Amino acid sequence: MLERWINLGKQKPCKYLETEWIWQMTESLARMHPEMDRDTIEDFVIEQYHNRYTNHSAMLHNSYENTTTETSLGEVVDWAESYHPLMAESGVFFYPKDKKRNVNIEIIKEAMLDARTVHKKEKFEAMKRGDTFTAAVKDLQQGNDKKAANSGYGAEGQSSSFLFNVNSAMSVTASGRGQLSTMILNFENLFADNVKFWNMDEFHTYINHVVNDRKSWKFDTDDVINIIPRKSDWVDKFAKKVLHPSLCSVEQIEATYDGLSEEDRIRTFYMSNMQAFLLNRTPMKLFQTIADTDVFINDKGERVTFVNPNEVPKEIADTMDKLTGMIREFVNYKFSNFRYQDKARYSRRDVIKLSDTDSWVKRGVSKSSELTGKLAS
Repeated sequence: MLERWINLGKQKPCKYLETEWIWQMTESLARMHPEMDRDTIEDFVIEQYHNRYTNHSAMLHNSYENTTTETSLGEVVDWAESYHPLMAESGVFFYPKDKKRNVNIEIIKEAMLDARTVHKKEKFEAMKRGDTFTAAVKDLQQGNDKKAANSGYGAEGQSSSFLFNVNSAMSVTASGRGQLSTMILNFENLFADNVKFWNMDEFHTYINHVVNDRKSWKFDTDDVINIIPRKSDWVDKFAKKVLHPSLCSVEQIEATYDGLSEEDRIRTFYMSNMQAFLLNRTPMKLFQTIADTDVFINDKGERVTFVNPNEVPKEIADTMDKLTGMIREFVNYKFSNFRYQDKARYSRRDVIKLSDTDSWVKRGVSKSSELTGKLAS
């Protein structure tokens, strides 16, 4: 591939982006046009890449060493792929802890967050003993630890603070938004198949992600799936995932279906399609076993209620592990979505989520866990 690029007389661009983009696009086109020679398709993709790609100028400021470097977008991408830094939102990178120290984070973690962990543990222990006064005191302490940590992050954005680091301050807030957006889209895909493609490129990327994740598959498809999707159902599923009919190419979707193996058709159809997946014999049987088991006995021989999803009763633990493992593999789309923050903010949602970023304890069960348990029961 590289020799053909040189023969075209083009300047070599970002190595990682070149390799990934050309490979992904060649895969998609070869799948839709099996009658064409793959090298011919790859040559076409390489030329398209050169015509579309612009290696924009970029600047990196190293706040660890207070140095600035002029570079390019392609070189930044290659550097990130080679050195695997901790990547945050707002274009901020952090060295791994074993490579460079981050004094700001050490202060916040060791002086505040670690102290909060200790005080929360002491609070729970006091509650178990029935010592309400100590529990209340420890609750105040852990709350103050949390406020101090939040203030520490805020101080990074204040120029007069000894913790001042505007890039780190930006990344904390932006990363929080990014994680929430990712969570929102994850649940939209998992429960409702409702994360839309804004163009056909997203459709092809989605298919490539699912198919090329084969190395992580642990279940035999034939042991789990007994309902094979028809072509019309497969095409209809993905046509509906495109934001608007004017952006959808049914011909490309049909050609992609024809180019997939039967197993890949199954895997792509049930991804983000939990309702259809649970209709299959094996997951349905596991789900019914869990639903029909309503008597749970703890280690003391006492009858208990299943309300905390983090403490699954032993009677259904193996069944639950198997079912959730199948759902993670067949249904959960674990890859990032294009423009995920915009999609989370502006797209219509079908899944209602109740979340509480602050934990509080009632009978030793966190608020979110108690709610989840009630909904599950």
